[in-house]
Amino acid sequence: MNRSDFSHRSINFAQLLLTRFCHDITGPVGAIHNGVEFLHDSGTMQHQAIELIEQSAHHALVRVQLFRYLYGILKEQGDADIVEHYKLLHNYFDGSKTTLAFEIGALRLSHEACRLLLNLVIIMGACLIRGGSCTIEQHQNPHSILIIAHGSNVRMEDKVQQALLHPDVHIPDTQTIHVYYAALLAQHLGATLTLDVQETFAHLRLVWSDKP
Repeated sequence: MNRSDFSHRSINFAQLLLTRFCHDITGPVGAIHNGVEFLHDSGTMQHQAIELIEQSAHHALVRVQLFRYLYGILKEQGDADIVEHYKLLHNYFDGSKTTLAFEIGALRLSHEACRLLLNLVIIMGACLIRGGSCTIEQHQNPHSILIIAHGSNVRMEDKVQQALLHPDVHIPDTQTIHVYYAALLAQHLGATLTLDVQETFAHLRLVWSDKP
């Protein structure tokens, strides 16, 4: 790959990731704007307008806090605080039809490994079309983490699976850029991913080659 091709791919990657971020944050930010307009136009439903603004501001803050950890520059040293970052995930899924269960005990992960795990949980949660449960289990043999998505309608598009399992041949778009990013992060950490998607469940196993 020559310098021009590398620059183009790097710029395209940044553009796609930023587009994805803007898409995910537009909903709650737009709702805040609508609430403010409603507050000005309505004299009798101010309480509902204020509730809409408060809820939407909370959802926007939750997403920004999570995305900053997932995609931003990490300055933290040492092991990640799993409990604290579980709260980020819990807040992200709060109000949805998906419940989370962490069965990981005293798991110790580096911040990059924790960031990978959180990305993968979000990806698996997205395949629960009508909601369901997402369980994260720690396994010792091999040293791995199993993410189980279970629901009445589980679906993961082929291009999402390709981005996750075969990033070297995948051409990312705005729907798969975050998946592609997670796959590259797994490669960077020397981890391998295996995936099994059925109608009512999906299993994603993250196997560490070394201490995560």
